[in-house]
Amino acid sequence: MLLEEKHRTRAEMRDWITQMGWGHTLALTLTFPPSIAAKRLTVENQLRHYWNVVDKAIFGNRSTYQKNPQRCHRINFIEPGAYRNNYHCHALVEVPTHGTAKSKYHDIAGMGLLLLNTWSKKMAFNIKHRESPIKMERIDCLDQWAGYITKTITDKSSDALCLQTSWLPYQHA
Repeated sequence: MLLEEKHRTRAEMRDWITQMGWGHTLALTLTFPPSIAAKRLTVENQLRHYWNVVDKAIFGNRSTYQKNPQRCHRINFIEPGAYRNNYHCHALVEVPTHGTAKSKYHDIAGMGLLLLNTWSKKMAFNIKHRESPIKMERIDCLDQWAGYITKTITDKSSDALCLQTSWLPYQHA
């Protein structure tokens, strides 16, 4: 079996990400404390809370509308560590530039500051204990990051992609 055939799903997902056509994009790596990182479901719940706080800051009550909620576009991949007991998240986030987003988040600096402050000041596990790491970087070309965040995707498993916490433009049109 050729390598290309063996990793067809990974290649297709990488192509899909690079063709998103997003404008300014930030890449995040969110690392959780061991008590949270031990279980994927707990990480998903914490990610859901994190993104709800971010979306509320950017879109206000529009983020909670039942019909056509406003959310920042993002793709989350939750990966296990080497021993499958310390899950962490890699995310790609598009900087929102449309009119319903608060203008202070229309650029990399404003959006980056919001993401960092939400992580350090709004996540309970960072308030009560030593802060868990967050790494952020501006992405000018999605190719390299698309390859990195899809590294655990195989033809047998695409479980790393977290559809519960990702928000894509075509999902809720």
